[in-house]
Amino acid sequence: MIPFNLRIAAAIASLLVAFSFGWLVFSWKNDASILDKEREAAHAYQQAVEKANETGAKLQQVLSKLEENKFVVTKELSHETTLVQYRCNLPDGGRLLFNRSAESPYSIQPD
Repeated sequence: MIPFNLRIAAAIASLLVAFSFGWLVFSWKNDASILDKEREAAHAYQQAVEKANETGAKLQQVLSKLEENKFVVTKELSHETTLVQYRCNLPDGGRLLFNRSAESPYSIQPD
């Protein structure tokens, strides 16, 4: 027969072992839930980065088109501001005279 003190010691030891294994399993579950949350957060962050990159690429395309249009508009404005043509109801001779006077002050010559 096993003495009573030894039975109590064995029961306490088995309770301690059970408690420590329970604590270990609880910590594993807790760590697994934290890891799942971290993975979800990393996945959400990755999706946000991809969306931001797509938006940035679209904005870059729009910006490049705007830059091209800016060049065209600036070129047209420069052309229109340097080439002054008076639009009026003059006969062709008077209109041509006005146009030549706008090109250079020394180019006015009668036809």
